[in-house]
Amino acid sequence: MPKKDRQTNTPNDWVPCEPGALLDVAAQQSAMSRRAAMSKLSYAVIAVAATGTSAAVYLASGNQPTTPVRDGSSNRSLTTTPVASISCKKVVCLLPEYLNSEIKDESLLASIENHLGYCKSCCDERDRLQA
Repeated sequence: MPKKDRQTNTPNDWVPCEPGALLDVAAQQSAMSRRAAMSKLSYAVIAVAATGTSAAVYLASGNQPTTPVRDGSSNRSLTTTPVASISCKKVVCLLPEYLNSEIKDESLLASIENHLGYCKSCCDERDRLQA
């Protein structure tokens, strides 16, 4: 065991660092921290790019997004139907005519029925008007 200096209580074989050695260690630590941060950032950028590319390819293929739905008028299980091309606002405006069987346009009627097949808020409004 090395002898200790009585004034500083440190081993006598202690040697000071070479000039600039601590600066080198600090620079290495800083570089490692920058690399780690850049690595995390690059993974995030790759994930966002992959998601965007997948969405673009999917939409370019002509497919419509789908939504799992439950038909409010029956006990059918969840199915996947295309998102309707008619807005909730338009369906709510047309509900009185729909309930009175006054809509003669087959395409519009199909859109409303498709929308009611998965939109809970419009089904609730339909039920409220029927009550």
